[in-house]
Amino acid sequence: MNVNIGADMRTSLGLARRFSPEDTGNVKFNATKAFMTSRGFRINYSLADAYYIYFLEEGTKKSTRHQGYIGNKTVPAIANFLQVKYAIKDKKQTKRIYGMAWNGNQDRSIESKSLSREQRNLYSQSLDLNQISNMQGKEWEHDTNIENNSDKWKGVDYLG
Repeated sequence: MNVNIGADMRTSLGLARRFSPEDTGNVKFNATKAFMTSRGFRINYSLADAYYIYFLEEGTKKSTRHQGYIGNKTVPAIANFLQVKYAIKDKKQTKRIYGMAWNGNQDRSIESKSLSREQRNLYSQSLDLNQISNMQGKEWEHDTNIENNSDKWKGVDYLG
């Protein structure tokens, strides 16, 4: 089997960016990154580049609009891609996923969005994440109640 781990990493990054909430694009293009590892690759969400990723993923009292976008949308979409490519070997669907991922990696922002993105990125980098995580007297913690642990992702077209 011919495995191009670099292409799989870029595709997975494109999917991660596709499912990222976008206002200015700071989370999507500054804070969502991919890295090669000794065992393959990983997708990283940098709180240093966008501290509010935590609040998007976990939700807040004011908004749960994006709650679970990583755990319940992005991770299953990447798992679905790898299953379609390697287990099912559906070339037509794999090609479709490549297109969706390519679109996720395209930065089509206008100048005003780019300036806002840069400002958000600089603001995030100047914050003390340890201090923010202890604002309410407790560390950031993941709410496992938002997780979707079923295997229904195998039959769902997350890219539709």
